[in-house]
Formats: sequence, structure tokens, C-alpha cells
Amino acid sequence: MPSTEFTEREIAGLKFFKPIMLLLTGLRQPPLDPKRQLFYDDYMVLLLLYYFNPVMTSLRSLQRVSDFESFRKKLGIRHASLGSLSESARVFDPQPLRNIFAQLAQKAAAQSVPALSRPAGVPNDLRLLAVDGTLWSFLPRMARWFWAAGPRTGPPPGFKALVHFDILHGLPTEALVESGYPSEQRALEKTLRAACFYVIDRGFFALSLYQSILDKGSSFLCFVQRTIVTRTLENLPLSPAAQQAGVLSDQRVAVGSEPHRDKLRQPLRLIRARVRLEPPHNINVKRQPQGEFVDLILLTDRFDVPAEELLLLYRFRWHIEIFFRWLKCTLGCKHFLSHSQNGFELQFYAALIAGLLITLYTGKKPSKAVFEAIQLYLLGCITEAELEACLSTAKNARI
Repeated sequence: MPSTEFTEREIAGLKFFKPIMLLLTGLRQPPLDPKRQLFYDDYMVLLLLYYFNPVMTSLRSLQRVSDFESFRKKLGIRHASLGSLSESARVFDPQPLRNIFAQLAQKAAAQSVPALSRPAGVPNDLRLLAVDGTLWSFLPRMARWFWAAGPRTGPPPGFKALVHFDILHGLPTEALVESGYPSEQRALEKTLRAACFYVIDRGFFALSLYQSILDKGSSFLCFVQRTIVTRTLENLPLSPAAQQAGVLSDQRVAVGSEPHRDKLRQPLRLIRARVRLEPPHNINVKRQPQGEFVDLILLTDRFDVPAEELLLLYRFRWHIEIFFRWLKCTLGCKHFLSHSQNGFELQFYAALIAGLLITLYTGKKPSKAVFEAIQLYLLGCITEAELEACLSTAKNARI
């Protein structure tokens, strides 16, 4: 187990957090218990420091760093007891923090340079979003305690976050956290927006969801199972570029069996293709070895985008999986500081804000090289000039 013992000298670069504190001042509200003086914005600064400084590994680390007088003076934070930190995870409302995350996401998308080029034919007024869910499960050794009251009345076995990911800029734009194993389809319906192009996998297959997306004024591209029931209305011609990309057929179809055809009020486009798996855009590396061919069946409402560009767009969906890996493995959002849903939401949105702050500070999407340079600076191992040199040479596309 990592030690919580560290010295004051290992907490450096605190001026990096002063602009963040100005951003979080709107969160300040009086504590429920007047004896405890840990405010919402102070708690969030500690959470952000937890992600950026590798010597902080637990809730006790957050408590220990508040013991340092220089730290409290520089950031204006009072001593935080372990009880105050534990209580904060239950009483502070995550919604204001979610609003700050949404504001930062818009700002980061406006200031950053797109890492990917928009596929030809995709209208410029549509925002390309990959949507997927990721699960945080409790440790197996804790399962018995969590389910002691019975599977129906006990706490959930984990939390799932549904994330909207801007494909071109490589940034999260929206997130929804729910406990247990909720339906990703219903979660997406709650967060639908207009003028978006949703790129989703087969876990989101639902005719009612497709119609909700269309009614919202958006479009979708979905990978579907080969067992999908369709009725061919028209065979669309294949261009040489589409054939070279591996497209086998391009059809205008009516989707759904007889009892379910009324769920969709318009025909859709079904594309069948055979593509080669190449890292890092492998579709399912566990079932298909890299370098071999796999069959893709894509369903969309867009008839104006070339088939080969739709194949390229679906390959871009893999970037959200890379983001999840960065969030959990590089940033370290895989250790629970609280096992309540409220506390986990605070920790999760703090992690998303940390990634957006890196983008706003560097002008690049979060990467391992950039994050390591910032950590070294906050540890006092490198100077600010050396940090700027590291950021200027870091590759934007590598995660």
C-alpha cells in the first residue's frame, strides 16, 4: 500500500492552482456544521491536487497536505480533518461542478486546435461526438461487505459514466454518472443535443433511440449486429473509393421486424464492409487478431456522406476508448476516495476538469508526456522554463 508520508518540499508549483481557485469561488457555500470550515471550493482544490501530484494517493494524503502551513497560506485553505473530508464527499452537490466542467469544455474546444480532420462530406454544422460508457467496479474483496444487506437493498457494485467525447478536438464535452449497471441507451436519451453527429457502438442499438436522435435534429452512425432485421428498398451505387476502402454494399433500408417498424418513421442507410484491423483503431482485439479482416455493419441516417468517409468516422470512435485509458491509468481516476455515488461524482468531475485544465494550459489534448511534465514541475523536479520546453516538444497525437 502506498505510503502517505511525504514532506512539504514535495508539494511545489502551487501558483498553478491560483487561477483554478478563482474559477471555483462560485462553489463556496457555508458548511452544514459550523464547527467544520472546509468549503466546497477548498475540497475541489484538494481533489485537483490529488490528481496532479503523484505523492498524494489517498484521502489521508489530502488531510496530511492541509497540515502544512505554507500550503494553507498560499491557497487560503484551513486545516481539513479526516472527518470533514469524509463528510464533504456526501454533502456537496455535484451539479455545480458539472456546470463548471461544461463551461470549461466549451472554452477548451474553442481554443484548442482540432487533432483530427473532419471527414469529407460531413456537414460543418454537426458536432462529431463519440458516446460510450465506462464502468468503475468495487474491489472483489469489498463485494461481500457491500452486498451484506442483500443484492436488492445493498449498495450498487460500482458506478458507470456515460461520456460525450468531441472526436475532432479529443475532449470530453458532457458526462452523466449513474450507479450500478444502468442502461446506456436510456442514459444517452437523457443527454441528447441538437446539431450533433453521434458515433456509437452496438451497445446502443435501439430503434426508439435512433428516432429520438433524429427528432432532436441530430444524426447518428452506429455499429450493429449482423442479426439486424432489414428490408432493402434500394441498392446505392458504390464509388471506386468506397470499394477500395472495403465497402461491400450500400443500401437504403427499412429497419425492424413487423411489430417494431413503427418505431422508425423514415428509412435508413445500411453499409456492409470488410476492413483490416490496424492498431490503435482495432475494433475488438480480443476476438480478432490485429492485421486480419473483420466485417462491419454500419447504420446511419446520412445519405449525403460518402461510404468510405463513414468508415473513417467510425474508426475515429476508438479515441474515446483511448481517453478512458488515459483517465483511469494515466490520470489515476481508478482509486475511490469515497464509495458513495455523490462522492464519486465529485471525484469524477474533478478528473474531467483536470484534463480540460491541461488542454487550456498547453493548447493540446491531454497526453502522457504532457501530464508527466506537469507532475515533475509540481514536484519541484524541473523549473517552469523546463516545463515550457517539455510542453513545446510533446507530441499532440500521442497518448
